[in-house]
Amino acid sequence: MLSDEIANVIGRIDLLGYDVINAMTAEVERSPSANYQDLLRGFSGVIRTGGDMKKFFQGITDHLFQKRALSVQGFLDTLGIIAETYVLMLIAFPLMLVVMLSIMASIGGNLGGIDVFSFMYLLAFILIPICGVMFLFILDTMQPKG
Repeated sequence: MLSDEIANVIGRIDLLGYDVINAMTAEVERSPSANYQDLLRGFSGVIRTGGDMKKFFQGITDHLFQKRALSVQGFLDTLGIIAETYVLMLIAFPLMLVVMLSIMASIGGNLGGIDVFSFMYLLAFILIPICGVMFLFILDTMQPKG
């Protein structure tokens, strides 16, 4: 959490005797987050120059919200493509295939030595659920974290 990270900066100031700018510089070097590093660098720059802190924090907040909105928008676009693929592969195609296999079964015949009804059972009870689980796995891995 951000409060824990700021507590590190305050600990450097209170316990180790750092000044504010050096404490933030040390925290920048320690932190893996690029957003947090930018926040601390900018804040130390505002302190150094005597700038308006309210404007700085408002600007950085707006920037981070815009960045997050773009990330969410990109995810939603990808999600739309995946939803269209899901409808095509797991709803429309199996429905068309079942209709074709039903007509084939009424005429008589088989698919490569497999009975048509057995293939429809395989499709309905094994292939479609496995593909559905695969789509869930894909969605889970693509979902933005944080």
